[in-house]
Amino acid sequence: MVNESIPILLFLIAHFLGDFQLQSEQLAETKKTSFKSLFKHISIHAGLIAIIVFIVPKYWKAGLIIILAHLLIDMVKKHLPVANEKVVFILDQLMHLAVILTVNSIFNLDLIATPAWLRVPTLQWVLLIIVITKPINTTFKILFSNYQPETTKQSELKIEEGFSAEIEESAIGKWLVKGQMHHSETPTTIRGAGANIGTLERVLAALLLSVNQYAALGIIFTAKSITRYDKISKDPVFAEYYLIGTLFSILAVILCYQLIF
Repeated sequence: MVNESIPILLFLIAHFLGDFQLQSEQLAETKKTSFKSLFKHISIHAGLIAIIVFIVPKYWKAGLIIILAHLLIDMVKKHLPVANEKVVFILDQLMHLAVILTVNSIFNLDLIATPAWLRVPTLQWVLLIIVITKPINTTFKILFSNYQPETTKQSELKIEEGFSAEIEESAIGKWLVKGQMHHSETPTTIRGAGANIGTLERVLAALLLSVNQYAALGIIFTAKSITRYDKISKDPVFAEYYLIGTLFSILAVILCYQLIF
C-alpha cells in the first residue's frame, strides 16, 4: 500500500519540507519571476533528496528524476499566466505527488532493501506532523483567501500617510504620529498566533485520533471557540471565517490521518 511504502513516505517528507517548511513566503513569491530564487528552491529539494540517497543509495535514479521533474513543473508554472491561484496551487501539488508515485512504480523502489531503522510507523508520523502543520495552514490561506476579514492595518497606514513628511521628521511630529497610532491601534490578536493555534490543535487532534479518542476532538474546538466567543458574537464576518477555518482544520487532520495510516 502507498501509505506503507518507505520510498514514497521518504520522498513525500522531502517534498513537503522543501515546498513548505523550508520555503519562506518571500522565496515562494520571488521564484515565480526570478530564476535565482527558483534555483535556490530546487537546491533545497536537491539537498533533501541527497539525504535520502545517502541513506538508500539505490534511490539515486528516482531522486534525480524527481528533482528534474520538480524543476520542469516549476519552470512551466513560472511562465504560465496565473488565472486562478487556487487552481494553479492544487494542480502544482498534484503533479509533484504524481511524479513521486510514478517514479516509485517505474523503478520498483519498494523492492529495494532499506536500513532496519527506517520504520514505517515512524515515517508515517513524521509525514503526518509535517503535512498538518505549515502545508495545511498555507493551503487554507490560499483556498479561502476571499473569506478573510479585513484587518485594521489599512486604516493604520492611512493615518500615517495623513501626516506630511515635514511634520513626521520633527520631534513633535513623531510624538503626534506615535500618539495617533497608539490610540488608533486596536490589536485583537498577535501576528501568527492563529496559525500556531491551528497547528497545535491539529497535532493534538492527530494524537487523539491515534488512540481512538474521537469524542475528545470536540473538547479542543470547544475550548478554542470559548476564547474567541466575544469576537465571534460581535463580528459575523469573522465568525464565518472562523467556522470555515475550524471545519477545514478538523477535516484536514482526519483526512490526512486516514490517508497516511
